[in-house]
Amino acid sequence: MQYPLRPQNMGYSHFDHISARVKPQQKRVEMELALDPYSKNYSTSKGEQIALNVDGNLPQSSADRYFVGSKMDKIVLSCQPYVKSFTNCQYAIGLFKDGELHLTPMSAAVQMRPGFDYLDKADTRHRTEAASTSFADGGESSQDEAEEEATPINMKVSRGESEEFKARRMASYEYVAQKREEERWINVSFHTSESGLAEAERQQLHASDAQRVSQFKISPQEYLQALIPPSSEDKSEKPAMPDNVLSLNELRKLDLNDQIRALLINVKVIRFNQLMSFLAPGTDHQAVLRSLQGMAVLVQGCWVVKSELLYPDEDKEELSRKKKSHSTVSPELMRRVRDYAMWKFTHNKHVVRKDISSIVQLRSDEVKEILEKLSRLKARSGWEFLYDYDRDFCERHPEIVQRQRNKWALTFHTLAQHFKMPKDGDKKALELEMALMNQQPTDRHRTRRLSSRSPRKRTLSGRSQSDLSDMEVDALGDKAHHHDKFHHEKQKILESPACRNILDIPINGAIHAQGVISNGCDSKDDSQTCTNNSKIMAELEKFVKGALSECPTLCMSELRGKMSMYTARVASAHVFNSGVSDKMIEDAVTAVGGIRIKNQWPPSRKAEPMFACLTGNERIDQMRKILFSMFEETYKLRSNLFRNKLKDAGIEINETELKKFLKDHCDCVSALWYLKRTLPSNS
Repeated sequence: MQYPLRPQNMGYSHFDHISARVKPQQKRVEMELALDPYSKNYSTSKGEQIALNVDGNLPQSSADRYFVGSKMDKIVLSCQPYVKSFTNCQYAIGLFKDGELHLTPMSAAVQMRPGFDYLDKADTRHRTEAASTSFADGGESSQDEAEEEATPINMKVSRGESEEFKARRMASYEYVAQKREEERWINVSFHTSESGLAEAERQQLHASDAQRVSQFKISPQEYLQALIPPSSEDKSEKPAMPDNVLSLNELRKLDLNDQIRALLINVKVIRFNQLMSFLAPGTDHQAVLRSLQGMAVLVQGCWVVKSELLYPDEDKEELSRKKKSHSTVSPELMRRVRDYAMWKFTHNKHVVRKDISSIVQLRSDEVKEILEKLSRLKARSGWEFLYDYDRDFCERHPEIVQRQRNKWALTFHTLAQHFKMPKDGDKKALELEMALMNQQPTDRHRTRRLSSRSPRKRTLSGRSQSDLSDMEVDALGDKAHHHDKFHHEKQKILESPACRNILDIPINGAIHAQGVISNGCDSKDDSQTCTNNSKIMAELEKFVKGALSECPTLCMSELRGKMSMYTARVASAHVFNSGVSDKMIEDAVTAVGGIRIKNQWPPSRKAEPMFACLTGNERIDQMRKILFSMFEETYKLRSNLFRNKLKDAGIEINETELKKFLKDHCDCVSALWYLKRTLPSNS
């Protein structure tokens, strides 16, 4: 029995139980509990009113009275008929005794709530009194009325009902309610849970020592052996495994996601074919790839565990203990530094530790700890990535490579906000990545031997190269050696067809003429390629139109950043993943009615294409054209000069509207207005 409307410490045990009755088949219970009309919590006026509405003017000695006195002196707790079945011992009541758990199957659970059937009795009494009053008022005149006209009665002979009709009748609510009412009530006595009889009944719920549960057909010892089978491992002595080594047998007992997570956290860097060799034979490759993309990132065709798994956020206790130990590097900073190091490895076979330290402003030993898990130290080269470029995986899964490339573009923009990095670094990184991807695996940087005359080559600072930390060599020593080779590889990859739609860079010193390349489609390409380029331009025009409608001006780098974020959210098979050049972006801007601004750039900023879109408002568009024309001569101006230009063009504007227009299109520094997106980020 449950009482959902009463807290556990305020039950009904202290009430006087007047009567109780049950319907065993329906598991239905009703109890009458006495109320104290003299309690300070009892409303006398309400109690008298309810008793008057229910019993009316019935005398106190009448057996039809619901309440004994002139006040409401009792309440009724009842439950709904129980329709659920507790079969196969789904629920049980458990009791502990001497360390043993005794279970008793439960046949029903009822929820007792206050019942208000007496209100229905009051309504019935009111209708009866109203009918009798109406009959008494019309009794005299009824004698004068004529007798009612006789009506014929039609007799029907019922046929035997079919099985289908009988089933429907027995499933109807009327039939079920009738059957419920036919079951008679059985009066019972109520005993509280603290009574002696209740305690005696609870003792009956403890199983005796001689009693055995009939459902178990085996002995307790056999049951325990079936529940916990004995170990069948080899008892011979085996060498203990190191803490950082995974057991392949234990690993394959885990779920697929847990297996991949454990492998990535332990090895940090792994090739896809190596990962599949550790998993059970027959494992679905697509399921592994889906899990990998959530736990790792792609670096040179290899999978590297995400920084979030290695440096999770710490709770307050661990953070305070870390501060006491004089190690104040937060996990968030370690994640950013590691992401920056991984981004460097996406387009460089070797990185120099001090180059990373100078950007992230972190101690050299902590940067070394990160690099040791991603690479190995090579003399005179720096830190080399652990594995060669996995070109086989990249060729098999180009859509995953492109998706990871888009994610790295987003990561770069996030890192650029925290570290002082050039905004066009992602474009240069893509160029270096393409060169690294197409480099032959057998190509090795030949180590130049030092002349016997200078066994210890000196650097500009006066230190020998052996004095450098971890034998990392400054780029000054090998700049001339790598300069010619880098430009040769750069020219080679830029001339390759795979790069023509990605980078809009002159090939052999000249850009393709409009007659040769149109919207990225060469005249020698087949019709399928032209169709794909048409789809790219259609999607590109739609994207550019939406981007320019959000901002008055956009430069090429920001437009490409928005495109990287867009392609990272959409499906991997999106047409943008096949490559979009700067020329195609400019053509799309022109197609949607946009213009390229020929503005001047501050000396501290590198010039790049700037675009704007007209609004369709003749006055606003004319003001924009005047503003953009002024920036063609200078990169900064004063508001009074712009106001004079507007007056010369016949446009009258007040001070408030002028400032609002300039704030929408320019940035103000020291009373000078600069075109938006032209100021450096630190201005």
